[in-house]
Amino acid sequence: KAVEESRDPELQGITVYVAQDCTVYKSDVIDKQCSFVDPQKTDTKAVIILIPVRLGGERTNMEYLEFVKGILSLEYCIGIIGGKPKQSYYFAGFQDDSLIYMDPHYCQSFVDVSVKDFPLESFHCPSPKKMSFKKMDPSCTIGLYCQNVQDFEKASEEITKIKYYYYVLAPFKITKKMPARSK
Repeated sequence: KAVEESRDPELQGITVYVAQDCTVYKSDVIDKQCSFVDPQKTDTKAVIILIPVRLGGERTNMEYLEFVKGILSLEYCIGIIGGKPKQSYYFAGFQDDSLIYMDPHYCQSFVDVSVKDFPLESFHCPSPKKMSFKKMDPSCTIGLYCQNVQDFEKASEEITKIKYYYYVLAPFKITKKMPARSK
């Protein structure tokens, strides 16, 4: 809601969709992308899709490893918000059966990004860290970014391919639209 109500011109062309019950409803995402700030525009909005999932019960189920690796390999994936008990991390990739992460709590100097040629050093952790997939807390949120409806359609197809290629469990599903509620 904060993004949609922002008056910042930089945020006018973007929206956020948060999946419910581990389900991404295509019609809802496309509706959000097609809701225009300016009726004169013909473009669709970019969308950040956040998908809260659970990758197991008490511990992370290793059956999800290939799916997570496939998701992190997508050009549309912006990472996974998660961690391990009592620690939050941002997972950006993987190597073998380990996840590459950054600690969002790493203290860094303020950078004024409105200045031309601002320093980029602050946006990088001094050293990437790795953690075994099985040490990851099972509760996490998968993030996707789609510039337009066509990107969203391609991302949906790629996720379906990952699911069927690896014959793996998928912690979420993408479906056309929310079923009608009975009265």
